[in-house]
Amino acid sequence: MVKKRLEYVDAICGIMILRMVYTHCCEFASVNDHDVIYNYLGCFLLWFFYKGGVMNKPVKMRQALGKGWDRLLRPFIIWSVVGLCLDVALFGVDRIIDLGYYQDNEIIRSVGSLLLNGSVHGNMPAWFLLTYFIVKELYVWIDEKHSSCLSFCSLGIALVLPFALQQLSFRYPYYLCNVFIGYAAFCLASKFAARFADVGSFRRILLGVIVGIFSLIPLVQPCSYDIRTNTIYAGYYPLWWLWVLSACVAISYLFRHSQYLTRICKLVGLTCVGEKSMFILCYHWPVLLFLDFTRKALWSGLSHEWLLLYYGVGLLIFGVPLYFMISQSRMKKYLL
Repeated sequence: MVKKRLEYVDAICGIMILRMVYTHCCEFASVNDHDVIYNYLGCFLLWFFYKGGVMNKPVKMRQALGKGWDRLLRPFIIWSVVGLCLDVALFGVDRIIDLGYYQDNEIIRSVGSLLLNGSVHGNMPAWFLLTYFIVKELYVWIDEKHSSCLSFCSLGIALVLPFALQQLSFRYPYYLCNVFIGYAAFCLASKFAARFADVGSFRRILLGVIVGIFSLIPLVQPCSYDIRTNTIYAGYYPLWWLWVLSACVAISYLFRHSQYLTRICKLVGLTCVGEKSMFILCYHWPVLLFLDFTRKALWSGLSHEWLLLYYGVGLLIFGVPLYFMISQSRMKKYLL
């Protein structure tokens, strides 16, 4: 039985995944992405953990492991292999043409990155799949204990531990911290987000406060936090949590109860993009890496603005036919 997709969820997914791709395009183009859009969509990564918690259904551990392997862990392994193979291929070309794009020990560093960062250099965003897999299995395991004390203690640890490790300048392995960040968002959404589905008068007031927090914090004290590396770039860790949770609740509520927003997103293709968010997450970095290597090998005089256009058009040129080919092949169940 095919589950009916929620269009408002796909619409938000489309916006958030494009925000991630835009950030990475800016990174490759050496452009600062900290603009007004960044300030209000800085929750783009945490929102996927939050969404998972909202849509979570109670399952047994064995069933959760089976689904996690099919949807997260197996794609993580395959896309990591793809990224590593790309690294090896580009490294070989780099040695031949003496471009200087890679360091001499790049392959060792890429494998080391998998152990320390949770992903190879050739596909950095794949760490999300591994982290999300651990988060979901950890949540199911704790939920099966039927212990409120254990649930709240684990949530408290997940909220406090990354901050404590940050103060101690403890960074590696990255997934030690981002698993707890993801778990906290997943757990909070699973336990409390459903309470905002049907709003009474008190909840309307509370939602008004949440929307106010979401709107004002970026204006008063913008908060920028890298979940992957547990690094705070602006603002304060507790304030970031307050803002990012209010952002997730406010955006979800806004799209859930506004058919016009969802229809607009569907008309401009954002809903379709959201349906394919996992594919976009996994494929865009290897393509950006290939495009960046090709640019530096063939020409290097493009301005930053033209670089952004180059990466964006390149992602479309490679992504559309690649998705079509995978969707029509036996690899569909492994990669999509």
